[in-house]
Amino acid sequence: MLIDIQYGNIKRTVSLDKVNTTIGGDAGDVCFVDIPGLPKSLFTVRQMPGGSYDLKTKSKIYHNGKKISKKSNIAIGDTFIFFDKNREIVRITVRKESPMRVISLPTELVIGKKDICSLKINNGMVSRIHAVITYRDSVAEITDMDSLNGTFVNDRRIKRCALINRDVISIAECRFLYQNG
Repeated sequence: MLIDIQYGNIKRTVSLDKVNTTIGGDAGDVCFVDIPGLPKSLFTVRQMPGGSYDLKTKSKIYHNGKKISKKSNIAIGDTFIFFDKNREIVRITVRKESPMRVISLPTELVIGKKDICSLKINNGMVSRIHAVITYRDSVAEITDMDSLNGTFVNDRRIKRCALINRDVISIAECRFLYQNG
């Protein structure tokens, strides 16, 4: 299950692959996903016995348009809106994770929505030439090509970054797992 987080112009996608996922700003070690400017530990999503999830928060929150208490079960298709002083600060949506496919990494992999890209992503948030992954001398490196919405490695926006085994690359709503070997 994935959650898409929108905070102003910042958009992040987080996979709920941990038992507890805490989202917030400046939360240090407590926080799995740190988004600068958000209230500390804004909400936590917990996986319950049996595989269902619930969301817990101390903030004013609406779930699918209805004001709720500080805790709610979540499901695919749900929308949550967090308010501060009657102003929307964060919107999250819950969606199903796309099936994963394996791509062998050539010497260079160009990612974007242009026809010349070796990995074409048809998404409005993806730039024409968004990022390039190069593989030379047993080292893989990803470079953001000045894309508007950014390239993220392990939920951190990067300009250029060496990739290590199990790094998660995020471009728009797409997530890629880098595996070496």
